[in-house]
Amino acid sequence: FGILGAFYYLSMIFTWKERLLNHLYYNIVRPRRLRGALRYVNALSGHTVLDVGYCDGTARDTILRKDVVYTGIDPYPRERIENMPVVSIEDFESSSQFDIVIACEILEHTKDPVVAMKKLKSLAKKYICISVPHEPLYTLSRFFVPVQDHYWTIHPNILAYYFGTPILEKKLHFGRTYFAIFDVGQAVNHG
Repeated sequence: FGILGAFYYLSMIFTWKERLLNHLYYNIVRPRRLRGALRYVNALSGHTVLDVGYCDGTARDTILRKDVVYTGIDPYPRERIENMPVVSIEDFESSSQFDIVIACEILEHTKDPVVAMKKLKSLAKKYICISVPHEPLYTLSRFFVPVQDHYWTIHPNILAYYFGTPILEKKLHFGRTYFAIFDVGQAVNHG
């Protein structure tokens, strides 16, 4: 086998580890974290919801109120949902605003988080509900294994700079996730 054989077996181990992490994330971690955030969203007033990064529709299925008109966007959905645009937040165009905009674990994946935050703010009529990985706990909980598509670390102070003081903020999922709700009527104007 030699060195090539060793590389082959190492690549199989890393592929297996990545598959295991993806399985755990999409089937256990993500739904649990999203349910934790959405219990606060369910209490908000508003009938139109934009879910940025809907992935597989977990948020749509978790919103308990039946009077909600749900729209989801995602540039790379895990499962396609009929009539949901396949588009990034930066490229999404809408002629109307939404009462509630949800962006859970999205900003760290965008090409330009400042553009994304400005777009979120322009689309929200009442509330922006947002979560980001809470560093350094997020990285520590992954045993320093980097996430390949996390391009940015978004600190809660940056969110407050663009959206104002949150009306609610929580650390969810064993402190790994920072979640906040912003009333855009109270938000400061930074673009």
